Amino acid sequence: MAQQRPDDSTDMETAEFPSPTNTTPKPRSDVEHCIDTYTHLESIIIHPETKELLVLTSSLTGDYSGGKIFLLKSIYSPVTTQQIIDSPINLKSFIRYNTQRTVGGNTAGCWISSNEFVASTERGTVEIWQKIFASDKYSVESGAWSDLAFEAVSVMYGHNNIVSSVRCWPTDAENLVTSSHDGSCRIWSMKSYMSTDCYRAHLGPVHALECQTDGNNLFVTGATDRSVLVRLWDRREKLSVGRVLGLQDYFSVRSLSWGVHNPSTLAIGTETGHLVLHDFRSMNSDVHLLSIQPHDDVIRELSFCPQHQSLLATASHDNTARVLSVADGEMLAGPVKHSDMVTTVEWYPQSKLLLSAAVNCEIMYTLAQCEK
Repeated sequence: MAQQRPDDSTDMETAEFPSPTNTTPKPRSDVEHCIDTYTHLESIIIHPETKELLVLTSSLTGDYSGGKIFLLKSIYSPVTTQQIIDSPINLKSFIRYNTQRTVGGNTAGCWISSNEFVASTERGTVEIWQKIFASDKYSVESGAWSDLAFEAVSVMYGHNNIVSSVRCWPTDAENLVTSSHDGSCRIWSMKSYMSTDCYRAHLGPVHALECQTDGNNLFVTGATDRSVLVRLWDRREKLSVGRVLGLQDYFSVRSLSWGVHNPSTLAIGTETGHLVLHDFRSMNSDVHLLSIQPHDDVIRELSFCPQHQSLLATASHDNTARVLSVADGEMLAGPVKHSDMVTTVEWYPQSKLLLSAAVNCEIMYTLAQCEK
């Protein structure tokens, strides 16, 4: 079920067009007109090749829950590194390609290709979006498409509560896996745009999900569950094949990240601010590689650095982001202090530059060191 692209008359706030007398397209940096005090930044996903920023937000005004999706051009370059590091900025600092309003707040997302991405919502849907553009309106001077937009290719239904995570396997672009506060996980086909499998994963809300980084079959879930907080799943068997023990004192698992360079390492972030590193080859065990408390509140997101296996980034509701050593938990960068809860951390492609963002749309860049 595709949604039609809005015309200029119905979505004027998503564009600022140049004067007819000016032949040079004006960079579309008017993001402030799309942000209000009710906008909550939920996630930022950087495309590894194009380096475009996919920004997902939600908002609540009265009884209405909505959201917006921003597609932004990165402002980072080797020349600007020192200018942006450790200085708070917001979405207004970026050139905006386009914005789309959504029905229901956005919760999570991932890139499928350079032209397609997925966004999940608070109303339980999984939505496939595709970029569309007119090549004759590209501005060489601003480096931006003056008429780049995106439209919904399909809206997939299956979950009956908030979709908390959406992921795809590294070499399998034909399937997605999602988790939800309805306690389930679903596999989705990108050919039929339908759910092909459903797993009753946990007794409570599933907050986090992560796919295997060196294969196409395993995924792990983290939840609020009075029995098991973390489970390992194999989609070939269509059942749970392992669990991580010794986590019950942490009440709830809120974030997960699977090691990139060391795919046997699983990072687990908890509601209490504890970080646990576990070897997933030792499932059904309560022996962990590392257990520390780097934060005073919920660890909302975790991210292993794709370029440097020793770095792990954390985002927390205690208003800070940190870069920790995988070996011993030592803080290698931070605490990066935000003015509100930090909801997302994302490594800039092929670098040690970390982007962290807070719920109030405040963004900071931090350069991490591998060792002190």
